[in-house]
Amino acid sequence: PEPIVEVVEPESIISEPCIIKRIDCQSAAVAELDFSTDFTLRITENIVCTAVAGYFDVFFEKQCHNKVSFSTGPGRTKTHWRQTVFLLENPFSVKSGDVIQGKVKVRKNRKDPRSLLITLSLNNSDQIGRA
Repeated sequence: PEPIVEVVEPESIISEPCIIKRIDCQSAAVAELDFSTDFTLRITENIVCTAVAGYFDVFFEKQCHNKVSFSTGPGRTKTHWRQTVFLLENPFSVKSGDVIQGKVKVRKNRKDPRSLLITLSLNNSDQIGRA
């Protein structure tokens, strides 16, 4: 399924947050924006996992007298970016305390430079989406 951009309510989150990539916008090279990384989700609820939510945080800290930051995450002040929801093709049951291993691959969409091609893998289930 295609990812959905929508507001995710904090009470629907079933894991601790996980950082998948830090990008320094002052020094990042274009090649660094295509990446693949492993991640871990620590589950906090007993439920069926049907999706993974993605969002980003921004920090303006370098050479700033007044540091500024904001988050597009669930429960934060709503922005036009909202969150991206990656629906799982094969939902699975989880219990509080479970640790889920995942992998995400991100690359620019050559046909649409404003979007990304994202492959998300959880429990050996791949999903390709455009965000």
